[in-house]
Amino acid sequence: MDTREIASSQWSEFFERFTREHDGVPATLRVMRGDIGAQVEARALPFEGISPDRRGGDPITIDLGRGFATHIEHRVTAPRRVWAQADENGRDVSLEIESADDTKTIIEISPSEG
Repeated sequence: MDTREIASSQWSEFFERFTREHDGVPATLRVMRGDIGAQVEARALPFEGISPDRRGGDPITIDLGRGFATHIEHRVTAPRRVWAQADENGRDVSLEIESADDTKTIIEISPSEG
């Protein structure tokens, strides 16, 4: 798998494309931080989208789940770096977002569905 950093100037365009390609596909959301370790916030929920703040600042917002009962909105505050990992076909299947406090938010698209 190939991993590359996405420049902050390209976040909006990249997130729009990632959202289009994976809309409705099951995804897992993990948060990793030194004081809490790795925590799964959502598992196998339909991916709804990812977007930066429209004013060009933070946070980055990630939406998973359809309907009131399963919807999760996760906000990444003070994002500073974004990496994308592509599968053997060149399709982006995982994102890692690093915050200023070194928290890492990871989105993984289910390989059998994505």
